[in-house]
Amino acid sequence: MAEKVPKIKLTNYNVGEGNHFVSYPSFNKYHAYGSIEGEHLQMEGKNQEEIQKKLFDYCTNAERSHTIKASKFGVLALIIKEGGLGKLVKDSGEKK
Repeated sequence: MAEKVPKIKLTNYNVGEGNHFVSYPSFNKYHAYGSIEGEHLQMEGKNQEEIQKKLFDYCTNAERSHTIKASKFGVLALIIKEGGLGKLVKDSGEKK
């Protein structure tokens, strides 16, 4: 008779509607994967506390990155509103 393979116990986390994040033990460490706001992530650590720290660091860095992007888009939107696309035309360097 075939030996039963033990099921891996997944731990699901509530990380917001439309998002998912799961961790599970594997041998002597933990693995985690998920998708948060369309960004796929995968990580591993020696325990769930290490996974928690890595996820916190990831979220902090993502927030910083998104804030910088939002700021750049805000500046660009203001330039377009005030001067239109004509204000953004680059000089090709050609002399006529």
